[in-house]
Amino acid sequence: MRYNRKFLFCLLALVFLLACTQTQTPEQRAKDATVLIIARYANGSIGNGTGFFVQPDKIATNIHIVDSVRIVFAVGTKKIYNIEKVTGYDPERDLVVLKVSGEGKPLELGEGEIGDPIFAVGYPDGGYTHTEGTVHGIRKSDGQLRLVTRGFPENRDSVLAHGNSGGPVLNSEGQVIGIAVTGGEDFNGAIASSALNPWLDLSNEEENEEDLSDWQLKDPILAFGYSRWGNKKLESHYYDLAIKGFDKAVTSYPKAKDYHQRGNAKYKLGSYQLAIQDYDEAIKLIPDDVLFHYNRGVVKLENGDYAEAIADFDQVLELNSDYVAAYNGRGNAKIEMSKPDYRGAIQDYTKAINRNPKDPWNYYYNRGNAKLKSEDYGGQLIEDYGKAIELKADFVNAYLSRGIAKAEMPSPDHAGAIEDYKKVIELDEENGDAYHKRGIAKKALGQDEDAKQDYAKAYYHWGNADFSNYKYQAAIKKFDETIKLVQNRPEPYYNRGLTYHRLIGEKVTIKKRLRTMIRQLRSMMMQ
Repeated sequence: MRYNRKFLFCLLALVFLLACTQTQTPEQRAKDATVLIIARYANGSIGNGTGFFVQPDKIATNIHIVDSVRIVFAVGTKKIYNIEKVTGYDPERDLVVLKVSGEGKPLELGEGEIGDPIFAVGYPDGGYTHTEGTVHGIRKSDGQLRLVTRGFPENRDSVLAHGNSGGPVLNSEGQVIGIAVTGGEDFNGAIASSALNPWLDLSNEEENEEDLSDWQLKDPILAFGYSRWGNKKLESHYYDLAIKGFDKAVTSYPKAKDYHQRGNAKYKLGSYQLAIQDYDEAIKLIPDDVLFHYNRGVVKLENGDYAEAIADFDQVLELNSDYVAAYNGRGNAKIEMSKPDYRGAIQDYTKAINRNPKDPWNYYYNRGNAKLKSEDYGGQLIEDYGKAIELKADFVNAYLSRGIAKAEMPSPDHAGAIEDYKKVIELDEENGDAYHKRGIAKKALGQDEDAKQDYAKAYYHWGNADFSNYKYQAAIKKFDETIKLVQNRPEPYYNRGLTYHRLIGEKVTIKKRLRTMIRQLRSMMMQ
């Protein structure tokens, strides 16, 4: 009888435990399996990321979280785990599997589909968070998931924050369908969970394990350190140094992201062709990355390669029809072509507006400009500028362009234009264009003396701008025009004199340098 009672008690306890397990929600299971990774780097700084259990003694996370740490450990809901070994890694996907001390509850892997509702858990800023979204797209080349918020496109907040890196992205059943790899605006990325499969198989074999410190010295892993250094320099606007960092990164292990970032640094330096070459290399490695094509299109647009820019923006929209900035970029390129396609540009700006981005003021403004250039005065031209101003009250260029449109309409509204130019001057009192345009409008209304004063102010401010840009001859001509219009103001005389002084000083300096060079050359020839 005692035996039967003991057996019955154990059976009831087992049933109770099974019931508790079954009633645990997907988020509770995810939280129990997710860890905060705390890392101390060689320079003494502390960083954090997220990981999760994929086997009882193994966690998955991003390489960039642990590639150059000196001390690292994982904090679970009830236990702290030391990192013991590296059991598998994929440098291109920024993915690593780590063996830890102790055991946790692994999560089941699944496969994501477009339209799947998802939730992501992790430790951005060290605190546990839960965010929800949807699988918006899947990249064909490597299966990377593109994630958006549930309220997209009206809500374009990020599903992931940077501290989510390495954390799980799960479907409604609590299966891991992706590993968070980035945080940003509008679209976030997650590595497909299927990328873990080969490393989990290998990680069962001890011969594939290696110490973290030895693993960190491998070229593909050193590349992450160079890349991080390059990114920091890029963010700090030290573009030459950033390029050196990315040079080392792609030499150690060529990754698409590093080519892309080096291209961004070269673009900032104005080296457009070299930037395009780097974007080309990135696209060779990942042909369907939307951002690579978009940034190459932006550089081609600025470089005057309008047809090629349009081709890149077309490719972006083929890959992701909700990438609003590509409609705007394509519209800008269509306007700049030798035979401008104003209608096509207006359609692109309209698509950008209708997809409800966070800040559509710029798209209203650009659509207004396209209508103005095509003389489409009846197509709600004034309303477009008005909407841009409504959304961005200090939008100087929108006031200026609306003023120009009012003055150039078949039935000009010069008084309305003057009010817009006045607003421009209130926001930017050195805007020479606003003074000049206001002068034209006043003259059209017969206010000749007031117009003359505005013309003088326009030339004066244009002269100051030329002076600031070291265009001394041009500045002198502008001050000459100012003095012709108003001879009772001391400022243009003073600034013209200052410009002559700077110009003469510059010529003297050049002469001195030439004389010094000639003396040095003569000395060298005598030796």
